[in-house]
Amino acid sequence: RVGPSTGSSQCTTGKTEELQEWRSASTTTTFSGSFFVQQISLPEGYTDGEQDGDMTAVPKAVLEPIEEVHDILTAEAYSIEEAKQKTEEDNLLQAAEEKKMGMRQYLQTIRDEFLELLQANERRPEEERLPREEFEIDPDLRKMIEDQTEEKIRVAKLEMQWESEKKSVALRKLNAFFLDNVEVERIVLRPFRERFKVTSFRAAKLPPAMKEEIAKVHQAVANEEQMQMESAADKGVDRAGG
Repeated sequence: RVGPSTGSSQCTTGKTEELQEWRSASTTTTFSGSFFVQQISLPEGYTDGEQDGDMTAVPKAVLEPIEEVHDILTAEAYSIEEAKQKTEEDNLLQAAEEKKMGMRQYLQTIRDEFLELLQANERRPEEERLPREEFEIDPDLRKMIEDQTEEKIRVAKLEMQWESEKKSVALRKLNAFFLDNVEVERIVLRPFRERFKVTSFRAAKLPPAMKEEIAKVHQAVANEEQMQMESAADKGVDRAGG
């Protein structure tokens, strides 16, 4: 580190007899106090094909080729982390598929051998043939597999029943939240030959307390009308008697 400077630089060039090579050194300091040294060493007799008197021409700087990077233009493209996860997932799937293929080939080999034994048994004389049941290695194995299959079917039915009931409960909750309190849905009517349309308003049901108050008002109005009718009838009787 050195003190701030005005950004000056110094370049020296010389020939070292011991190393038999040309050296070019450049030192640079910056306002922040940084100090840089750059050195280029050239072998004896180096030339790039251009001569200027007896001095070897200064070599030209050549940039290394930079691989062109294309922009990602589609939203479906994977990010670096997604591509890594996708690669790991594909490798796991490929390994699982290869394992399944190996197991299928092994089972197919066993089946082929079993069929060959059955065919060989069929080619023998009838008195030397073995009954089909003799080829079962474990007679209880079939019963055990059938029991396991039935148990899996029973468990699957229970799981499906639980899932079905779960969906039904969710549907009932949605209906109760969005539809049960709706008195009238929004209805749109459009004519065939005109461009106008008529729509209804989506109205919610009135609360029970408000319905009770409305029923009381209707009952009061009905009682008042009844009283008016009875009063008018009494007046008519009195006039007829008078």
